[in-house]
Amino acid sequence: MQEAINKKEKLVHESIKLVVRKSYKGTTIQNITDKSGVSKGSFYWHFKNKQHLLAVILERYEKDNLDRLIGEVGAVEGDFRRKYKYFHKLSSEFAYLNRDLCVVFTTLAAEFSGTKTAPERKIKGVFQKYRTFLQDLIEQ
Repeated sequence: MQEAINKKEKLVHESIKLVVRKSYKGTTIQNITDKSGVSKGSFYWHFKNKQHLLAVILERYEKDNLDRLIGEVGAVEGDFRRKYKYFHKLSSEFAYLNRDLCVVFTTLAAEFSGTKTAPERKIKGVFQKYRTFLQDLIEQ
């Protein structure tokens, strides 16, 4: 079981690096499996297709960064200044420790902008959630 989780994580990790370097459209499943050292069968065991992998990456950014940020900053007692300082600290730490995930989200946002596709809607939803969080923080 652990080996399957490791393969899935390797696929996600290598995909993120490839998309940063080559774009989503420029990255093929073959590129991903070659870089990850796994078979195409293993890829399809974990993901229905490349779009499913994309959805996992976007969800990971939202969950690991934004949802965590909203939860932790929301739990901070005190005024705006204290909450904002904590927000800035968490954001900076996340970007430092998760550079590729942050860069891939920005890369995907640019690549899917104006496409009117599910990935664009998901990315816009993440940005809206982020804006709403900041607006609520300021209004408090």
